[in-house]
Amino acid sequence: MRRTTVLLDDDLADRLDYERRRRNQSTTAIVREALTEYLAGGKPRPRRLAFANLGRSGHHDTSERIDEILAREWTVENLTGRAPTKKRTGTARRSR
Repeated sequence: MRRTTVLLDDDLADRLDYERRRRNQSTTAIVREALTEYLAGGKPRPRRLAFANLGRSGHHDTSERIDEILAREWTVENLTGRAPTKKRTGTARRSR
């Protein structure tokens, strides 16, 4: 094997880090898999929903915690891969 250095913009690096944590795999394994699939001309895999296999999690209280699980998984960041934009709150000030 050979070592290669790749420079990523911040957004892509953040998405890669999120995917690494989500899949509990090394960055190297994820990049290697993505490059292999891309260079082979394969179609991108559809994004899997993180809660799709909850029945096999080994947890027995999943149905009781479904609101908590969905709130955690269905955040803007998780669905789009980027941080949510901040909304301005309060009233606008009028100049005198």
